[in-house]
Amino acid sequence: MDFEFSSEQDMLQKSFADFLAKECSHDLVKDWHKDEKGYSPAVWKKMAGLGWMELICDAIENNEGTGFLDAVILFEEMGKALLPSPLFTSAAMSGSMLLQVQDEDAVDKDLGDITAGKRIFTAALVNEKGEFDHNRSGVSAVSDGDGGYRLNGTRLFVPYADSAHYLLVCADVENGGPTIFKIKTGSAGFSIDPMETLYPERKCVVKLENVIMDASGIVGKVGRGGRYVDAVMGPITLLKCSEMLGGMDFIANTTVQYVKERHQFGKPLGVLQAIQHYCADMATLCEGARMTVYLAGSLINDGLDAEKEISMAKAWISDGYKKCTWISHQIHGGIGYTEEYPVHLYYRHAKENELMLGDARYHRGKVIEHMGL
Repeated sequence: MDFEFSSEQDMLQKSFADFLAKECSHDLVKDWHKDEKGYSPAVWKKMAGLGWMELICDAIENNEGTGFLDAVILFEEMGKALLPSPLFTSAAMSGSMLLQVQDEDAVDKDLGDITAGKRIFTAALVNEKGEFDHNRSGVSAVSDGDGGYRLNGTRLFVPYADSAHYLLVCADVENGGPTIFKIKTGSAGFSIDPMETLYPERKCVVKLENVIMDASGIVGKVGRGGRYVDAVMGPITLLKCSEMLGGMDFIANTTVQYVKERHQFGKPLGVLQAIQHYCADMATLCEGARMTVYLAGSLINDGLDAEKEISMAKAWISDGYKKCTWISHQIHGGIGYTEEYPVHLYYRHAKENELMLGDARYHRGKVIEHMGL
């Protein structure tokens, strides 16, 4: 297949790269990680003004033309810069879940707020074992006898929960099944505690203790929450793969540039055959990742089934990204482990995202199932 970008996509990629080069240096990324919000509200507003949130929601909704590949390009550039922002959890994950619900004025208003950057939504779908449990949720929703529900449960690894305006959680409704609820952060019985994870992008523990919700807080129909989430897992997994691809690309190019400039034994490191083998390994891992991501993205773009190809991409890139960072650390030596140098950020980004939305072993199993083996 021909994965060459169109001239419009080349322009789009350049506009993303130029914006991130100006607004998202590694020094700023490290500063934002230390900030209590974990991202820059000023940059968030600029992203909204450029239409990034709207682009993502449109790409997931349309699934045809060039829309979805535009979102793939955006997340790839974000991965190169390691941009910390609620874009993935708000526009991609929460937005795509809301898009599964049709003909509801409240949902349309929420989507408008998301695409305009006025409100931040986050998805709380991971249980205390670190698993997605939307088809058999650990959050209970028991009728209070007045047409409402009392929600109880704990969610882990909730991105930017302490900055979000609303949280989407899939709860098991008594005699109804998995159902999506929209909960306003700060509601009575709602508590948030920050989590310290390997990669310093903002994650939180959310506890729900007798949070009272009326019927207006239900997103879509009772009992269909699991289906809504299942329908979006493929596209959002591929967008996460695109982000990881960007990180791989950056770390490989940075390492190649380093071996050209770093001299040892009176010559550049890059002339040593062992170093050349390392660089060739990184190039192979990167190109394999690029081909699988673009293949799956092209299939989604054309409205075709891409479930197997998405799992191929996530399996390859989960292992490949981590291996690229290992090689980069090996070549850089001591400087690669210093906090001032960015290599450690990409290693931590690779490791955390390897486990997110299914690791390599899980997705290899899915590929085997699709092959009927």
